[in-house]
Amino acid sequence: MDAETRSMIERLEEDLRRPPERRDFEAELLTALRMEDVACCRELLSLNRKWLRHFKGPELANLLAAAIVLGPAAGELVDLLLAAGVPARCVDDQLGREYQLTPLVTAARAGRLDLVQRLVRAGADLFCIPPREKSRCSPRWPATAWSVCDCSWRPGRT
Repeated sequence: MDAETRSMIERLEEDLRRPPERRDFEAELLTALRMEDVACCRELLSLNRKWLRHFKGPELANLLAAAIVLGPAAGELVDLLLAAGVPARCVDDQLGREYQLTPLVTAARAGRLDLVQRLVRAGADLFCIPPREKSRCSPRWPATAWSVCDCSWRPGRT
């Protein structure tokens, strides 16, 4: 069995060992995020915040990414997730270290300077560089938010 297959089986086994309430919370929260239902997300996070501690980096990064790519409610949803304890420095590395993706890069690629600024203020690393300096989307895409973000904004300035 190759390493990739073994890793996939291990992730599946780990997911099956988790409490069903945690899996339900993740599914409900992702659904509410994709529907841009701020009130539902707020309620889910207030009632189920304890389950966030069972989430790993890729799952936390996926929650933020789901909020980032939305429309007008994206800012409020990102703020809710950050306030609930989702770290701005989480990394999605499910496809391996050489294909890491951060919420900061997702926000920069989406052209959301407002979200880039929020994430940096919340502790995201603007200069985080994955190995091989590429992301999983394409080797042509810069891996750092700094190189993606075509703007004059710099950390420390508003």
